[in-house]
Amino acid sequence: MDYVLIGKIINTFGIRGELKVNSYTDFAKERFKKGSTVYVGEKHLPFTVKGYREHKGFLLVSFKDHEDINLVEKYILFSNVKYKFPTKSAALYELSNVVVLTPPNVATPLHMNSSSYDT
Repeated sequence: MDYVLIGKIINTFGIRGELKVNSYTDFAKERFKKGSTVYVGEKHLPFTVKGYREHKGFLLVSFKDHEDINLVEKYILFSNVKYKFPTKSAALYELSNVVVLTPPNVATPLHMNSSSYDT
């Protein structure tokens, strides 16, 4: 199974365990729908999505059995959120539809060479 990066947890939101996620996917409705499983961090810890909503350009995501700020604050900063695909082709299809534009000399999340883009 392959994982694809769908977002990064950047902070908590409120006291009810919501996490503020910078989304990297165009398919947030499918990836963060209630009951879907996402994987957090380098160890790919599985979490079941309780729900999500959009707020000021970010997603606020809550996980089942983690409805308290004290249970989720250890996952903020540098925690990637990934989605597991059953086949390699599905992950590559999603990535093939993404265009990443960055200033020169800035690392991109997909490890692309920024000099290959016309600026």
